Amino acid sequence: STDEPAPQKSERAAGGEAPRRQPEGPVRGEGFTMDGLEDSPEAAARRDAAFLNLCVSLYQSSFIHPEAAQGEEEAAPELDLDVVRANVEMLEMLRRKTAGNLTKEEQQILDALVAELKMAYVMKVPGS
Repeated sequence: STDEPAPQKSERAAGGEAPRRQPEGPVRGEGFTMDGLEDSPEAAARRDAAFLNLCVSLYQSSFIHPEAAQGEEEAAPELDLDVVRANVEMLEMLRRKTAGNLTKEEQQILDALVAELKMAYVMKVPGS
């Protein structure tokens, strides 16, 4: 047997690219700053608010707000049933994926949003 030196490991990935380093500290981009893994109460509150904003945004996007004619009262929002069904599925997925990680209030809000969308859907679907 020949005593050849073992090949040295390269710092390059299989595709020839150097591995990317994780950023240290906040990541700043055009128009936003991402906290990274900051654990302060303020950062946690921002993340909690962002989660609830996402849930409420999904809920609100289920409604179509038709333009009211000039001089008329604002028309009542209508449901887009395909969007409602998709948003209920997404909210339920979020509920499953976050099980045990939400505050009592967050869980109540998420449950209420899902229940309201399901009820609105059932009330609009013919034959239900």
